[in-house]
Amino acid sequence: MDKRIKACIWVNGELRFADKAKEATVESNLIIAADGGTRHLSMLGIKPHIIIGDMDSTDRSLWENDVSIERIVVPEEKNKTDTELAVDLAFERGCFQVTLLAAMGGRIDHMLGNVLLVAKYPGQVAILEGESTLVAIDNTHKLKYKGNIGDTLSLIPFGKSVEKVQTVGLKYQLDNEDILIGTKGISNQLSSKECYTCISAGLLLTCILRNNQL
Repeated sequence: MDKRIKACIWVNGELRFADKAKEATVESNLIIAADGGTRHLSMLGIKPHIIIGDMDSTDRSLWENDVSIERIVVPEEKNKTDTELAVDLAFERGCFQVTLLAAMGGRIDHMLGNVLLVAKYPGQVAILEGESTLVAIDNTHKLKYKGNIGDTLSLIPFGKSVEKVQTVGLKYQLDNEDILIGTKGISNQLSSKECYTCISAGLLLTCILRNNQL
């Protein structure tokens, strides 16, 4: 696969924005179901390319006669979640960008685990939840976003602090300012149709909420 290949991974969380998730799936080149994520795909009438997991929360009869679907069964006792194994697989198959769908809600530990995957792969793994997108940046990955004036952009330090945050195009600008752990960066807004954020050290979670009313 070349550098343009994108993957979407369906997780066994809550599916609250089916239309947006389906749209993202159609735009992806590789569709992976992480175990129980198969239930969402089945409901939407979408067939995955790969199913991976210990299969403890999936209906094994789904697509059981379809030999075009690759099935990877892993042990129940393991050091990674089915979702992380799916992310690893996507990168092994040459994908450069991975979107997690139905990754929020449900079990809190699994939801936090999915957020940790975003933090583990800055600029490469994102969670899509309706009009919201969660992605991480570090000093090697910058955030460039084109949207609408009034879109919400929250900047959340992952760890004790993020150093020398610079922003362009936001209502509350940051000019080489450190952000300590806390809620200071929540609910900033775009003041132009393009914004830019970079940091010199640390890890920053960025949550974009698109405002379609503007």
